[in-house]
Amino acid sequence: MGSELDLTTSVIVATKDRFENVLSCLESVMKQSVLPETFIVVDASEKDGLQTQLKNKLADSSIELIYLKAEPGLTRQRNLGIKANRNELVLFLDDDVVLDKKYLEQMKRIFSEDKKRKIGGATGFITNTSDYNKFSKFIRKLFCLAEIKKGEVKKSWANCGVASEIKEKTEVQWLSGCNQMYRAEVFRKNLFDESLKGYCYMEDVDFSFRVGKQYKLIYNPRAKCVHNHLTMPTSRLRKKEKQKMFMLNYYYLFRKNLPQKSSYLFCHFWSYFGYLIRGIFLERDFGFFVGTLNGIFVNLSGKNPLVNNLKKDNKRETEK
Repeated sequence: MGSELDLTTSVIVATKDRFENVLSCLESVMKQSVLPETFIVVDASEKDGLQTQLKNKLADSSIELIYLKAEPGLTRQRNLGIKANRNELVLFLDDDVVLDKKYLEQMKRIFSEDKKRKIGGATGFITNTSDYNKFSKFIRKLFCLAEIKKGEVKKSWANCGVASEIKEKTEVQWLSGCNQMYRAEVFRKNLFDESLKGYCYMEDVDFSFRVGKQYKLIYNPRAKCVHNHLTMPTSRLRKKEKQKMFMLNYYYLFRKNLPQKSSYLFCHFWSYFGYLIRGIFLERDFGFFVGTLNGIFVNLSGKNPLVNNLKKDNKRETEK
């Protein structure tokens, strides 16, 4: 197969109470044209039985299973997976991702061809994404919200996806959390931010953006996958809770990662109007709108606990 076999690989999947998803993900990994050495599952499920099912599935495979039990929390679970890794490359997958059979081969080639080791991370093409309609594009551009462009992070901290029309490898500023591969060496200085709780919104942007300050990040359209999360319904109450958490994380990560200059601050706070308008006219969802409004209130009132802890940490660093 060539030089892409030279680099050993671990696949890390963090999960909670979604056995069927994990098993489907594993099946797609087992069908790869180039197999990984290790499949690491960090399980926060309330019920038992996943480890046995995974062992049975891998009984006749060369892939080693590492199964870890953990408390719920995506960033914590991923960091536990990192500590268990012994290979040169690490691929993080959401448990509801299904890989094209040549996904790993195409991803490993990115790193094996990088003789100067300037590339630290890469992500593939999620085939079931779709572009926004004209009105949505207008609102997103006007209010500095996420768009489909070339993988940029805007001054507001909104993260733009990569357009499906891009058919060649492209350098980007962040990697999609559902499928992201890194050289193991990046974890010497970078781990996932465990202060992000619950759904951990934008933890992928935060982590990959920090790695991108030290290495190149690459979007590889030849490595294809399906993210089934995109087709799952969300309850109104859950949308309210999730959108509030998104707004809190959004402000925290903006404060953590971007310059606090006037142009950046304007773009960030201007985007708040965009999220409210998006809730009414694009999402047409009362829960989304109320969650956004609640998050904005917490941010503007100075009661965002993530931001307040960040201020304390920065103060301590300054005083050292």
